[in-house]
Amino acid sequence: MHQNEIVNTLMRQPCFGAMDVVSLTRLVHGSRIEVLDRKEALFCKGQPFSGRIHVILAGRIQIFLPMVNNDRPLCYLGQGEFVGEVPLLLGCNHEYTAKAYQRTHLLSLDGQSCLQCLTQHTNPDAVRDFLKVMARRQQHLMQVIETSKLKTPRQRLASYLLQCSCSPEGDTVHLPDRKQDIAAQIDCASSTLSRALSDLQSLQVIRLQRGSVQIMDRSRLMDLRAMPS
Repeated sequence: MHQNEIVNTLMRQPCFGAMDVVSLTRLVHGSRIEVLDRKEALFCKGQPFSGRIHVILAGRIQIFLPMVNNDRPLCYLGQGEFVGEVPLLLGCNHEYTAKAYQRTHLLSLDGQSCLQCLTQHTNPDAVRDFLKVMARRQQHLMQVIETSKLKTPRQRLASYLLQCSCSPEGDTVHLPDRKQDIAAQIDCASSTLSRALSDLQSLQVIRLQRGSVQIMDRSRLMDLRAMPS
């Protein structure tokens, strides 16, 4: 991918769209394209920071905490999102593990150049966009913590579905390719997840579709999240 193509790609992404062409051209100088195969690690928890952050050009990255018995998925990042910002901002080692959920193409950028570009940028929208992404991630992690405290799988599933949709009306939640990824995220067996999904469908709260779930009654789903089954 040529430099102009990379700049045009970044301009279409939420975190970089407010930057001007000159700033983006300076930012991508010295960048490189990296390709990860499915399940290949970008970095692992505790690993020293390489000095680079990565923008996802295509594919998906799974973020999770390695646990003794089972890895705990935290979130999935897709096209246009960046990963590796925590050690850049805090000067620490990586605090989670990032692996390719599928074959993934990444744009590797020098971290200090990114910071310099943000701090010296005259357009405050660029900094505001970056802070919005960080705030949304913080909000998501708080929701993951709240979900983990719920007692039953049905409550945790209801919370998961509500987190994945933000529309006040019925909405479609696109599911990961593998059911066990959702089961791991809400801390239950795949068979228990299947029963919980069937339970919610029988209550006419959701409708199961191929690769997705249609939320039919958001208010009822919120009530079910609050009450143990």
